[in-house]
Amino acid sequence: MRIESVRLKGWKSFADATLELRAVNILIGGNGAGKSNLLGFFDLLKEVVENRLQRFVSKVGGAETCLHFGRKRTRAIVAEVAATNGLRYSLCLEPTETDNFVITEEAREWPTAPPGLMGDRLNGHESMSMLLGWAQLGHPEAKSMLGLLKGCYVYHLHDTSPSSPMRRGRDVEDNRRLYGDGANLAAMLYLYREKYPIVYRRVRAAVRAVATYFDDFVLDPSRLQVDTVALRWRSIHSEYVFGTHQLSDGTLRMIALATLLLQPEADYPALILLDEPELGLHPAALAILADLIKLASRRCQILAGTQSGMLLDHFAPEDIVAIDQRDGSSTFRRLDAEDLKDWLEDYSVSDLWAKNVIGGGPYG
Repeated sequence: MRIESVRLKGWKSFADATLELRAVNILIGGNGAGKSNLLGFFDLLKEVVENRLQRFVSKVGGAETCLHFGRKRTRAIVAEVAATNGLRYSLCLEPTETDNFVITEEAREWPTAPPGLMGDRLNGHESMSMLLGWAQLGHPEAKSMLGLLKGCYVYHLHDTSPSSPMRRGRDVEDNRRLYGDGANLAAMLYLYREKYPIVYRRVRAAVRAVATYFDDFVLDPSRLQVDTVALRWRSIHSEYVFGTHQLSDGTLRMIALATLLLQPEADYPALILLDEPELGLHPAALAILADLIKLASRRCQILAGTQSGMLLDHFAPEDIVAIDQRDGSSTFRRLDAEDLKDWLEDYSVSDLWAKNVIGGGPYG
């Protein structure tokens, strides 16, 4: 089961927009177009079904900041998710006087009613999603939809500074899934080396394709802190063991991306959302990044927001979605190769983006 479409109504820069999702979705847009708001919308959905709505609201600065032009303009946020197997789920979030949200309505289109519950709509007036209750009662369709929404993971692998979590040691057992900021990168690589050698070799090969001086990781736990592993490595030119702070920003980010996109087959989530994965990468590395995205899309859906025209050239037009602001609201438009056929005879997709033919640029 995959996500077929998602509707965003009243959420930040989105007055009312629907995005249809394919296996690969490359979102191109200028600054402020709404790419980050889309990723944040999936964060919101995940926090709702994980019963952490109020924590999320506090983290983002209150309900007022989430509403499209504030509560005077927007009464509520409506989220709707349709799955490829026909299941559909929606919820309505209304702001309170204390600047929190309550779930005032949940709706579903499922073949059978949850045990003990009647009707298609339930007015909860709670901060906890009724979907959790339906799933706990054992309703199979609720469990499927809950698993789908919980399986959406947003990754911001931007922080490669000296204090980056990716550059620090980590508990060797902290390896259930790569964190959104890559904080447990060393622990994940250690797991792959010990339990998934094929995956480990693929990650190593992907890194070597970008950083030709790289030989291998050195992931032995510390002798003084036996439960801790750090991201160390060796060059092809020497037996000297380098520390994680001796990795360039681009190489560190590629290590994290390869670890995420080449993970064991059984571990892939439903949807991986990447925020500008091209940052810090050499232009020649973009082809490798595109190949990793395409390979991962055989196992899960990928949505990547980018401002790199060069990355676009590695994907089919139908994989690309232009996001623009129209009258103060974000809109989506998926490209169509047939519509662009005449243009593509003489220009690349990145050329058309630079010329503002396909939208998704800084000119609106």
